[in-house]
Amino acid sequence: MYVDNFRSITQINTQVRTLVTLTQIVKLTGTKQLPRPLLKKNLEKWSVEEENRSSEYKKHRGKITKGGKPTTAFDHYLNFAASLGLITRHSDIVMCSRMGMLLNKITDKPKNSESQLSCSEKFFYLITLFSNDADMLLLTMDLLLQQYDNPAQERLLESYEKKLAERLLTKQKYANTQARSVIRTKYQEIRYRWQNAKSCAKHIIPPRLEWMNDLNILEPAGKGTYYQLTEQGKYFYHSLPRLPDSALCDINENWLKTKAMAAYAPLVLPENRTTCWAELKVTQRAEILAPLLEESFNLFNTEGVGRMSLYPSLLLIIINLAVSEQVTAEIQDIENELKKGIIIGRRHFSVRPAARAYESYITINRV
Repeated sequence: MYVDNFRSITQINTQVRTLVTLTQIVKLTGTKQLPRPLLKKNLEKWSVEEENRSSEYKKHRGKITKGGKPTTAFDHYLNFAASLGLITRHSDIVMCSRMGMLLNKITDKPKNSESQLSCSEKFFYLITLFSNDADMLLLTMDLLLQQYDNPAQERLLESYEKKLAERLLTKQKYANTQARSVIRTKYQEIRYRWQNAKSCAKHIIPPRLEWMNDLNILEPAGKGTYYQLTEQGKYFYHSLPRLPDSALCDINENWLKTKAMAAYAPLVLPENRTTCWAELKVTQRAEILAPLLEESFNLFNTEGVGRMSLYPSLLLIIINLAVSEQVTAEIQDIENELKKGIIIGRRHFSVRPAARAYESYITINRV
């Protein structure tokens, strides 16, 4: 197990508590170029309606409105959406990115409540959050397990700085050159620049507790702000790789491409047995992939140049496979299929790799 990065979303505000609000930002933006004031107005209208019809949403912290009146959370959610790559902002105009288009696509089916995440959304947020924020999420789980006898947020906040420093120093031992530089910078920041670690922690720990509650990793433990790992959350945590000679959980790019969906599936589909991609016959794989590639083509081939972005296309495929077909496929599984080349009708789909994952494409040529 090697360390290739320190995954942490920075500048998160404590008000950013509900993932459904991110989904709603993307849905309201859609394919339009939306002025920020109009998006704010529409999101506040949605929040007021949810407060009136959903007791689940009403009891949430970090709402866009409270008692029908706007809070100050809107811009913090907008910044969070941008940091996850769901939207882009030009001056006062908001647009969905390809990742936002993907989230919009997988949430276009009706669900029981707008204040609850669908299975597709849960997979999307697990993939996206652990890709961008794994170190902070795992640190939060470490803190909960350390304070299992009294997991009050106040205790977690007090232990945060020490536990973060330990994580950084341990990871640094096994990091490649690039990751070591990032880790060293972060360690120096908490050692020499932080004036009040507990004050910083209140913007870091509480939001992540509630995100992981939404994703079935955590559950409330009694009244107040107490959380504990669910049974599925414990299974997930203990299935993660450990650094050598350490109890520290960590993930890297290889895990995200080859192990992640198998780890996420029990969190999202705890009562369903999923079939592993490797268990399918070649003919079954081709039959399942064909309509999903067509769906990706229709969604992401917006420039009309016979290519579509690889990463969001792969995510659309593996999420739909898990939710609709109960098939667990990893990013690497589908990428390997595309590297061989797939012919659907008169189209030939193949991969055009690049040094950075986000710059790779699926090319489509007529045959």
